[in-house]
Amino acid sequence: MRDLPGPNPSADQIRYLALRYKASIDATAWRIIHLIKRPACVVFAQYRKPTGKSVTSLSVQYAVANPGFPFKIYKNLRINSKSIANVAYQEQRPASSSLENWSIGGTWGRFKAEALPLPKFESKATADVAIMLYA
Repeated sequence: MRDLPGPNPSADQIRYLALRYKASIDATAWRIIHLIKRPACVVFAQYRKPTGKSVTSLSVQYAVANPGFPFKIYKNLRINSKSIANVAYQEQRPASSSLENWSIGGTWGRFKAEALPLPKFESKATADVAIMLYA
């Protein structure tokens, strides 16, 4: 807990902690979610080729929230094309936003968002981006 840089670690800080402890970004994000007191969630998203007129390219594979997070994020929820998650995926770099709107189960929420690209594995269909949402 003493290594956490504050109530909502940035994407760069999460990456630093993963490197420091020789852990994966996803394991580090899971741990942070459960250590911080602020309501938070980590969303793991996967690239999906857009269909029809959709410009959304990422959708939720799964999410892990701490007890204070007020929403349930469901599998296959499409992530807004304006989300910083798309920047992290397309540019393969950490990305941050001060506040971002998410439509979750018909309800809108505003969150501080931090997104990190995840390593690609040829043998598995794994998540491409981890997105930390701080309520």
